[in-house]
Amino acid sequence: MSLLGVSAGPDGAVLEIEAALVAAQGLHASYRLAEPFPHVVIDDFLDATLAYALHAAFPQRERASVVREGAMQNGKFGYRPKTLAGQESLRLLELCNSVPMARFLQALTGHRDLRPDAEAIGGGFHETVQGGHLSIHADFSKHPKRRLARRINLLVYLQPDWDETWGGELELWHPDMRGLAARIMPRFNRAVIFDTTATSFHGHPQPLTCPTNQSRKSLALYFYNHPKFCERLTTHTLWRP
Repeated sequence: MSLLGVSAGPDGAVLEIEAALVAAQGLHASYRLAEPFPHVVIDDFLDATLAYALHAAFPQRERASVVREGAMQNGKFGYRPKTLAGQESLRLLELCNSVPMARFLQALTGHRDLRPDAEAIGGGFHETVQGGHLSIHADFSKHPKRRLARRINLLVYLQPDWDETWGGELELWHPDMRGLAARIMPRFNRAVIFDTTATSFHGHPQPLTCPTNQSRKSLALYFYNHPKFCERLTTHTLWRP
């Protein structure tokens, strides 16, 4: 049974969140108390039909808006709305990157007035291929173009039948970087939601060992609100030394 359903609205499909809001409120306390920083892992997050549609519509590599080949992140492709015009993948991304999703995340996390980023800067569809990795880091906390503070990361994994021997676990590290606190396998339709702060260190640092015809696919969405008075924010990613 999925947490977030889909229904037909006057302008197309919309997320059904009323039942999910009740579940989110029930998860709020455990979310806030989770270690090493506020987070939750939810299996069967999206309606199964939507999750499989996202996988089927996953963008082709020639549409990548970002290609990462370097020491800190390697073998990673990013697909943002600006390169997906007219594609089914964009319609599905916008269904998830939406006000109803923001309402669900508010109930879950306690952050008020959350809003999606229509440009999905830094987010969108993510894909990592054989040998690729993402070093441990804390994400940028300020929207690059607007006076908004990034509060929430939402990751939904989109590769069916991911073999655990291929690696790709999301690692969560203690804020003082004293060590690893949790590993999360990127199972299909599993969501990982966590607070975005200067010390929410995460990544998948071990090179993937999947076959060349497989890849670690996900949807990454970030949600924002207005910064607090005198809050210090940065547009830079902080990488683990």
